[in-house]
Amino acid sequence: MNYPLIAFLVSLGTVFVLPMIGTLLYKESNKGRAALATGIVALMYFFVLWLGLWYYNSGLYGPSPLFWSITIGLILGAIFGGWHSADADEDEFFNPSFGLGAILAAAYILYALGGWIMSSDWQRYDDKAHLFGKVEIVKDVSTSLQPADPAHICLVSDSMAENSVHTALSNFKVAAGVVPGSRYKIGEGTKQFVDGQLWWIFPVEFDGYFKWKQDKQVPGYLRVSAEDPTAQPQAVQFNKKGEEIHVKYLNSACYELMAVRYLRHNGYAKSIFGEFTYEVDDDWNPFYVAPLIERTTAFTGYVYTGIVLLDIQSGKFQHISKEELASNPKWHWIDRGADLEILQYQLSKWGQYDHSTFWDNFWHGDKVQKSDGDWYLVYSGNRCFFLTDMTSNSSDQALTGFAIFEGATGRAIFYSAVGVTAKNASQAASSLWANYPGTKVAELVPYNIDGHMTYVVPMIKNKQFMGVSLICMYDKNICAMGTTFDRALAKYRMAIDGAGHNRTVPNGGKEIIKLEISGEISEVGMPIMIDQQQYFFFMLKGVNKSFEIPYNNANLSVPYLKAGKNVRLTYTDTKEPVIICDELEIIGLKFSNENPNQARYVVNQGVSKKEVEKKKK
Repeated sequence: MNYPLIAFLVSLGTVFVLPMIGTLLYKESNKGRAALATGIVALMYFFVLWLGLWYYNSGLYGPSPLFWSITIGLILGAIFGGWHSADADEDEFFNPSFGLGAILAAAYILYALGGWIMSSDWQRYDDKAHLFGKVEIVKDVSTSLQPADPAHICLVSDSMAENSVHTALSNFKVAAGVVPGSRYKIGEGTKQFVDGQLWWIFPVEFDGYFKWKQDKQVPGYLRVSAEDPTAQPQAVQFNKKGEEIHVKYLNSACYELMAVRYLRHNGYAKSIFGEFTYEVDDDWNPFYVAPLIERTTAFTGYVYTGIVLLDIQSGKFQHISKEELASNPKWHWIDRGADLEILQYQLSKWGQYDHSTFWDNFWHGDKVQKSDGDWYLVYSGNRCFFLTDMTSNSSDQALTGFAIFEGATGRAIFYSAVGVTAKNASQAASSLWANYPGTKVAELVPYNIDGHMTYVVPMIKNKQFMGVSLICMYDKNICAMGTTFDRALAKYRMAIDGAGHNRTVPNGGKEIIKLEISGEISEVGMPIMIDQQQYFFFMLKGVNKSFEIPYNNANLSVPYLKAGKNVRLTYTDTKEPVIICDELEIIGLKFSNENPNQARYVVNQGVSKKEVEKKKK
């Protein structure tokens, strides 16, 4: 984009040409003084405008591009043109030079105001109710969000990742003698599914102009496992093929290497960009994903149309429509194309006007749904989704369902349900850890767990991982906690079964199947108290797995486990490394529900009855 030319044309036309036309129409004007004054002001405005447009990387989009630049220029031209074209003795200010600039400025403002009014909600509420197209209404959430794979659950919150990632920057290999932390800073992390796992990806940014001047590239980025709270953060300076990473086009870079300015100067002067997202592909190459936004109702009605994918190493870029993001597997590694701010805007309009008009909402508002304000990043398979609770507009804030958006395409889904809001779920999660003072919620991550929408809640104390709470979105009384996800999941499944609900597994949403196995015990471990629950461990002959089972009313025979005994047990096949049993039976060991004294009582009653009969005879 040629910012100097744009600034020159705007300043010339508004601050110099228009006032001079007015001056020529005014016979009593001091034309020489007016030309000199407006020329100086126009030159000053040119430099200020040029710097401002360049610094803010302004685009030329919308019904009134450069609105403030033109409006301010017209006002300056009216003021200085009118003042300096007047005769020095008479000092007449309100003359044609002032009037022409003032009239044009007022007309331009009224034009923009009229456009804003015509595109406001009360004029276009029906259009704005369907900005993201047709909303898919689902009754079974499993049709949109697959049951989660327990091996890929996010247990590391953004705060936990940020707390640990600084150690990775210290391992960053740069030029000899350079301390990485003194030259670079860590950018904002984004959660991504990369190469089969969940990660927090942190860009390494330039720390100001002078640091950028020393070395105009960053040799990599940082990553933190989003699945394993004990994993160490890593510096990534080579891609999967062993090639060195050298990042140049960042928004923290300067001059023409700033990513947004680079795109503006290379064909995207008239585009509206959403928030740039730092993403890496499955070969660990870094990119910027820049959402493209368009207006559909003059000044408003924002919609997401696709992305610009920028290779921040080479500078190569390409436009990808949201339709292609959905249909072409080549781009399925891109998690977050849609801009969250635009999704929030579209959802608010849908919640307001899908079942009502502007004036109905103005007077009543009883058909309005709205987001509770909290958005969650959810993964179903390797696809990213944004999810938010939808509540009524009344004071009770009752849950009406969940709005779900596919991250790459912005496809909208609404799952109608009643249940637990995020605030109530957070309170329920904290109450499970009441015996561990100082433990608090790190974040809430919604998942489809065995066919039940569930908040997975990592718990922390002093920014250190303590364990997990699981809270059912439909009923907060279906809940569980554990120091590991596996243990919390085992308890949670028992709570679901106890409530009489069916469960599903991650293989396509089929009804869950409990597997049964019989065998001879080969080894028995020491019982361990975990999360206020006693667990017993054992192995079976010919099975290279460790089995564990909690002691409870459903498994009363567990303390009698011994090597050599034959057992029959059931468990859920979720491909987990350790098999947590649901039920266990020691073959040949039976428990009676009768009182041990009952049999003796019956015998004694018989004896007593015979003695009484003898006496009667």
